[in-house]
Amino acid sequence: MAGLERLRISSIEMTTVPEEIFQLMQSTSLCRFLHIPVQSGSDPILKAMHRRHSAAQFAELIRRAAAEVPEICLGTDILTGFPGETEALFAETCDLLEALPLAYFHVFSYSERSHARSRLLPGKVSEEVKAERSARLRRLSLEKRHAWFRRFLGTHQLVLFEEEKKGVWSGVTDTFIRVRVRSAGNLHNQLRPVRLEKIEELSVFGTLITA
Repeated sequence: MAGLERLRISSIEMTTVPEEIFQLMQSTSLCRFLHIPVQSGSDPILKAMHRRHSAAQFAELIRRAAAEVPEICLGTDILTGFPGETEALFAETCDLLEALPLAYFHVFSYSERSHARSRLLPGKVSEEVKAERSARLRRLSLEKRHAWFRRFLGTHQLVLFEEEKKGVWSGVTDTFIRVRVRSAGNLHNQLRPVRLEKIEELSVFGTLITA
């Protein structure tokens, strides 16, 4: 689209990812970012969820994206504590997430809904176990995120700035890294080059490049 600096796809199911998307990310304003929910890395759990993909199919797509699009940011959603999720099946999810070139994942705990068929499934997971598994996954996600950030430290990245709080502006790169800089100017909706310098918990602090 003429005049459009950036276009980012939000969450998308892997069964609907178009074949040409990786080429478009390298030749158009389409951001190098994909968030593809997998929900579990265990095939028995995926089958119980009635998901239309296997763990291997998800892994193949993620690896292909990383190979074809340099520095693409890849994220996913994980649901833990689904009925029937044993410790061994949960370990399959952890192993998959650790092995793949993912930058982060959003973690959710399963909760019963009165209209959901899953409430009738055997193998209920206790709230304590759900909380412990969710915490483990969130720690792993933070480790992956910081490893992703480290790849860009010292580099110059174009940041689209969105908002300011107490003299610090926040925006994102086209690879969806949240970047913060200190500036007295109005950076709203501007694309500006930034040197990435310091990892924060969920963002990277940097310095505006003015020359």
